[in-house]
Amino acid sequence: MSTRNTLAQLGDLATSRVRISRRDITLLGTSGGVQSRRALLRLPSGQTVTVRTGDQVGAARVVAIEEGRVLLGGSGEAIALTVPAP
Repeated sequence: MSTRNTLAQLGDLATSRVRISRRDITLLGTSGGVQSRRALLRLPSGQTVTVRTGDQVGAARVVAIEEGRVLLGGSGEAIALTVPAP
């Protein structure tokens, strides 16, 4: 798909069904510029939260936020979250 989407294509993307795990943290999206990135996460409880680099998410800490990707670290592990494909 090109970077220039029609309104119909955008509507389809916004309402597409994506399989989201109810047991894991899921990245729903990222926003902001390089210096002010934020990420929208869905927690296993169903709650959605907006986080920034350095925020605590359960036992993990947000290490980095990139476009479409969040890195979590904690307990000697690193986890990369990406937005689920439609």
